[in-house]
Amino acid sequence: VCGNEFLSSTPSKKTCSEKCRKIYVAEYKETYNRETKESKALYDRAAKKSLDGVNEILRQAKEHGMSYGKYVAKLYCDDLIKAREERKRKEMEKKKKQEVEKNLEYLESKAREKRLIV
Repeated sequence: VCGNEFLSSTPSKKTCSEKCRKIYVAEYKETYNRETKESKALYDRAAKKSLDGVNEILRQAKEHGMSYGKYVAKLYCDDLIKAREERKRKEMEKKKKQEVEKNLEYLESKAREKRLIV
Protein backbone atom coordinates (compact mmCIF):
# COMPACT_ATOMS: atom_id res chain seq x y z
CA VAL A 1 0.00 0.00 0.00
CA CYS A 2 2.69 2.45 1.03
CA GLY A 3 5.26 1.11 -1.43
CA ASN A 4 7.82 -0.01 1.16
CA GLU A 5 9.61 -3.28 0.62
CA PHE A 6 9.29 -5.82 3.41
CA LEU A 7 10.08 -9.42 4.22
CA SER A 8 6.99 -11.55 4.57
CA SER A 9 6.64 -14.51 6.88
CA THR A 10 3.85 -15.88 4.63
CA PRO A 11 3.43 -15.60 0.86
CA SER A 12 -0.07 -14.17 1.19
CA LYS A 13 0.91 -11.17 3.29
CA LYS A 14 0.35 -7.99 1.27
CA THR A 15 1.16 -5.17 3.68
CA CYS A 16 4.17 -4.13 5.71
CA SER A 17 2.43 -2.93 8.87
CA GLU A 18 -0.84 -2.85 10.77
CA LYS A 19 -1.48 0.70 9.54
CA CYS A 20 -1.07 -0.31 5.88
CA ARG A 21 -3.20 -3.41 6.48
CA LYS A 22 -6.10 -1.28 7.74
CA ILE A 23 -5.83 0.99 4.67
CA TYR A 24 -5.68 -2.04 2.38
CA VAL A 25 -8.73 -3.64 4.03
CA ALA A 26 -10.72 -0.38 3.81
CA GLU A 27 -9.90 -0.01 0.08
CA TYR A 28 -10.77 -3.66 -0.54
CA LYS A 29 -14.12 -3.37 1.23
CA GLU A 30 -14.95 -0.22 -0.72
CA THR A 31 -14.25 -1.82 -4.10
CA TYR A 32 -15.98 -5.06 -3.08
CA ASN A 33 -19.12 -3.19 -1.98
CA ARG A 34 -19.16 -1.09 -5.16
CA GLU A 35 -18.76 -4.16 -7.37
CA THR A 36 -21.40 -6.03 -5.41
CA LYS A 37 -23.88 -3.19 -5.78
CA GLU A 38 -23.19 -2.92 -9.51
CA SER A 39 -23.57 -6.66 -10.08
CA LYS A 40 -26.75 -6.74 -7.99
CA ALA A 41 -28.17 -3.86 -10.04
CA LEU A 42 -27.32 -5.71 -13.28
CA TYR A 43 -28.89 -8.88 -11.94
CA ASP A 44 -32.05 -7.03 -10.89
CA ARG A 45 -32.39 -5.43 -14.34
CA ALA A 46 -31.84 -8.77 -16.07
CA ALA A 47 -34.32 -10.53 -13.77
CA LYS A 48 -36.94 -7.85 -14.43
CA LYS A 49 -36.46 -8.17 -18.20
CA SER A 50 -36.65 -11.94 -17.91
CA LEU A 51 -39.79 -11.74 -15.80
CA ASP A 52 -41.37 -9.30 -18.27
CA GLY A 53 -40.63 -11.76 -21.06
CA VAL A 54 -42.12 -14.66 -19.14
CA ASN A 55 -45.24 -12.64 -18.36
CA GLU A 56 -45.61 -11.77 -22.04
CA ILE A 57 -45.30 -15.44 -23.02
CA LEU A 58 -47.85 -16.38 -20.33
CA ARG A 59 -50.27 -13.81 -21.71
CA GLN A 60 -49.83 -15.12 -25.26
CA ALA A 61 -50.25 -18.72 -24.08
CA LYS A 62 -53.56 -17.86 -22.42
CA GLU A 63 -54.71 -16.12 -25.61
CA HIS A 64 -54.05 -19.37 -27.51
CA GLY A 65 -55.71 -21.47 -24.81
CA MET A 66 -52.49 -23.30 -23.87
CA SER A 67 -50.33 -23.77 -20.84
CA TYR A 68 -46.95 -22.04 -20.66
CA GLY A 69 -45.04 -25.26 -21.37
CA LYS A 70 -47.15 -26.24 -24.37
CA TYR A 71 -46.92 -22.74 -25.82
CA VAL A 72 -43.13 -22.59 -25.43
CA ALA A 73 -42.87 -26.05 -27.02
CA LYS A 74 -45.04 -24.83 -29.90
CA LEU A 75 -42.80 -21.78 -30.37
CA TYR A 76 -39.73 -24.05 -30.37
CA CYS A 77 -41.28 -26.36 -32.97
CA ASP A 78 -42.31 -23.39 -35.09
CA ASP A 79 -38.72 -22.13 -35.01
CA LEU A 80 -37.44 -25.56 -36.04
CA ILE A 81 -39.90 -25.71 -38.92
CA LYS A 82 -38.95 -22.22 -40.09
CA ALA A 83 -35.25 -23.10 -39.92
CA ARG A 84 -35.85 -26.30 -41.92
CA GLU A 85 -37.86 -24.41 -44.56
CA GLU A 86 -35.15 -21.76 -44.80
CA ARG A 87 -32.51 -24.47 -45.24
CA LYS A 88 -34.57 -26.13 -48.00
CA ARG A 89 -35.09 -22.79 -49.72
CA LYS A 90 -31.36 -22.10 -49.69
CA GLU A 91 -30.62 -25.59 -51.02
CA MET A 92 -33.11 -25.06 -53.85
CA GLU A 93 -31.55 -21.71 -54.72
CA LYS A 94 -28.12 -23.35 -54.74
CA LYS A 95 -29.35 -26.15 -57.03
CA LYS A 96 -30.94 -23.65 -59.41
CA LYS A 97 -27.74 -21.64 -59.50
CA GLN A 98 -25.73 -24.78 -60.24
CA GLU A 99 -28.15 -25.73 -63.04
CA VAL A 100 -27.87 -22.28 -64.58
CA GLU A 101 -24.07 -22.47 -64.43
CA LYS A 102 -24.13 -25.97 -65.93
CA ASN A 103 -26.43 -24.82 -68.77
CA LEU A 104 -24.22 -21.79 -69.37
CA GLU A 105 -21.14 -24.01 -69.59
CA TYR A 106 -22.98 -26.29 -72.01
CA LEU A 107 -24.01 -23.39 -74.23
CA GLU A 108 -20.48 -21.98 -74.19
CA SER A 109 -19.03 -25.34 -75.19
CA LYS A 110 -21.56 -25.63 -78.07
CA ALA A 111 -20.65 -22.12 -79.20
CA ARG A 112 -16.95 -23.04 -79.20
CA GLU A 113 -17.69 -26.21 -81.22
CA LYS A 114 -19.60 -24.22 -83.85
CA ARG A 115 -16.72 -21.77 -84.20
CA LEU A 116 -14.28 -24.66 -84.70
CA ILE A 117 -16.54 -26.38 -87.24
CA VAL A 118 -17.19 -23.26 -89.36
